[in-house]
Amino acid sequence: MTTTTCNFSCNYCIEDNIKKNYFITMDVVNAFLVYIKNYIKDKGITSLYITLYGGEPTLSWDLVVYTLSKVKNICIKNNTVLTTGIITNGYFFRRQHVQDLMPFNFQSIQITLDGSKEFHDKRRFTKNKKPTFDVIVSNLKEIFESSSKVRISLRMNCDKENIASLKEFSSFIYSNFGNERVFINFGYIVDNNWTCISNNTLTKKKKENVYSEIEFAEQLPTFYKTISESGYSAPDYYAIDGLCSAKTNNSFTLHPSGDVYKCVWEAGIEEYKECTIFDPDLSHTYFNKELYMDCINKKCCFLPLCQTGCPFKTKLRSKEFNGNNCLRKQYEDINKKFIIAKLGSDKDKDSYE
Repeated sequence: MTTTTCNFSCNYCIEDNIKKNYFITMDVVNAFLVYIKNYIKDKGITSLYITLYGGEPTLSWDLVVYTLSKVKNICIKNNTVLTTGIITNGYFFRRQHVQDLMPFNFQSIQITLDGSKEFHDKRRFTKNKKPTFDVIVSNLKEIFESSSKVRISLRMNCDKENIASLKEFSSFIYSNFGNERVFINFGYIVDNNWTCISNNTLTKKKKENVYSEIEFAEQLPTFYKTISESGYSAPDYYAIDGLCSAKTNNSFTLHPSGDVYKCVWEAGIEEYKECTIFDPDLSHTYFNKELYMDCINKKCCFLPLCQTGCPFKTKLRSKEFNGNNCLRKQYEDINKKFIIAKLGSDKDKDSYE
């Protein structure tokens, strides 16, 4: 997490309550490099994946490129494969940035476009309220032409208002970029207190337009069916959370302050800090064997998809990281809709059963 600062002022930003205008410093970078060097060597790590995000990672770009060049040298000396990706709002990210990242086995970009220009510009604008859709699309064309292998994922954060533009949006993206390297995926909006946005401090009108998590899940088959008509493929099944960084031993999130977190969603929330990069102790994991055994004993066929669910959401709902927040019924209901959508009609329900 290279910085908590952003050049946008989106009206649904989840980081509004944690922004402190941090930029990663050389002290943090040097401590990170020492830690990575020792960790790779001590653990025999054969592959390293680094995702750049923020805030907006292009705002601290020189230090990003410097850090990756040092990490690459460490990986070469230890026969470790380095792969990189970036999550960016796309406003400053252009051909030169892609070229800067190519030496580091750059594989993926995620950029948010919230539907058509009309809807996107109402919600994703610069700090001085300038629209951003046209600039991002122009940059996307540069990026698209600059490399033949980088995967571009376009994230659409959906609500009941902008979803009306989905067909127009997917047709526009397909006509400009095709479907070989560019993909559309969907997100729903959560508030900056990490609860359902219906409890947010947004206006009543805004609250009414937002999907709850279950409403969003129920609509996903329809969303994917719509973009499939424009030429994009839909997933075969519904899955959220899964085996995330919080539940794996060798993953962590580095905050630009130097604080270290197991979960991306926790970054910047002081009470969830694991340690600092200056005194690292990353032995903790949210992997819970007892929860897995409980699911196995219940013979739940969705365990490979949900991996016992999101521990952070469980914490919000039950006040325990290791509590059980089973979403089996949700998985059953939504996956049934996905399969029926794939089969083409309700008349094939017997095939699903």
